[in-house]
Amino acid sequence: MDIMPAVDIRGGNAVRLVQGNYDKETVFGSPKHFAQEWVRQGTSHLHLVDLDGAKAGYPVNLELVNDIVNHCDAKVQLGGGLRSLESIKSVVDLGVSRFIVGTAAISDRELLQLLAKEYAAELVVSVDIRGEFISVSGWLEDTTIKAVDFFAELEEVGVQRIIYTDIERDGVAIGPNLEMCQYITSQTELSLIVAGGISDIRDILELKSIGAEGVIIGRALYTGDVDLSEALEAAKG
Repeated sequence: MDIMPAVDIRGGNAVRLVQGNYDKETVFGSPKHFAQEWVRQGTSHLHLVDLDGAKAGYPVNLELVNDIVNHCDAKVQLGGGLRSLESIKSVVDLGVSRFIVGTAAISDRELLQLLAKEYAAELVVSVDIRGEFISVSGWLEDTTIKAVDFFAELEEVGVQRIIYTDIERDGVAIGPNLEMCQYITSQTELSLIVAGGISDIRDILELKSIGAEGVIIGRALYTGDVDLSEALEAAKG
C-alpha cells in the first residue's frame, strides 16, 4: 500500500485546513521544503493540492508544482482546480504522474468520459463526502448526489481509481470512515486511496487489511502524531 504525504498549497505556503474550512488554516512553511523532507524520509509518492486553484476553479500554483516535480524524486499526484481539458493538459505537461478531478467529474460528464478513455492510468477522481452526499468546489458546495450512486456511475464510465475523503474527519485526527472504505473495496472495482482523519499507525494497518491501494496523510505528519518511516514500514508489512 502506498503512503502519500499531503502537501496542500495556499498563498505560497504548505497549509492544513480543518474539514476543508479556509478560515481554519494552519501554515507550516515552504511546500517545496516539506515535499523534499517527505522524500528524504523515504516516501515515493506525494499528494499535492492547489487549494487556491480549488477555490478559483483553475490551477494557480503551477510554478510551485513544477519546482516540486523537478526537484523531488517521487511520483506526484496533483489536484485543485482541474476542471477543463486545457488545465489538465497543462499539469500533465509538468510531469505529474496522476491528476485529480473532483468538481469536473460532477459538472462535466463529457469531460469525465474523455478523461477515462484517454488518460485512464493517470486519472484519479476525488470523491469528497459530507455525510452520505458528494461535495464539490473545494468542499464549499454540497450536492444531493449520494456517494454510493456516484461510485456506480464512475465504474460505468470506466474510472479506475478514486480518492475518498470524509470531509467531517479531515484534519481532526479521529480516524477514517472504515465502513465506507470497506464498502468501496468490497462492493466496487475501484482502486481506493483514502484521505481524511488518519491519526495513527493503526488506521494505516486497518486500511491495508481491507484492501486500500493508498493512504494520504496530512496534518498527522506535520504535527508528528504519525512518523513517516513507521507509516511506510506498516504499509509494507
